[in-house]
Amino acid sequence: MKPRSGVDHALETFGPDLTMVGTNIPVDLLFGSPAKIIATIHAVTSVLSPYERIAMMRSNAESFYRV
Repeated sequence: MKPRSGVDHALETFGPDLTMVGTNIPVDLLFGSPAKIIATIHAVTSVLSPYERIAMMRSNAESFYRV
């Protein structure tokens, strides 16, 4: 059985309209460069529709934080 990622779990639990993707830089830099971190985020969200990806990476945060 393949282990699920945290993104998979969040999507199954909350759906793409209630999920936000972010980083924990500078701590994340212990595990890879900013380019590698962003590439990983893009890879794990590649199965989503463009609308869902935009929601998770931008629109949900804009709505939540009212910016």
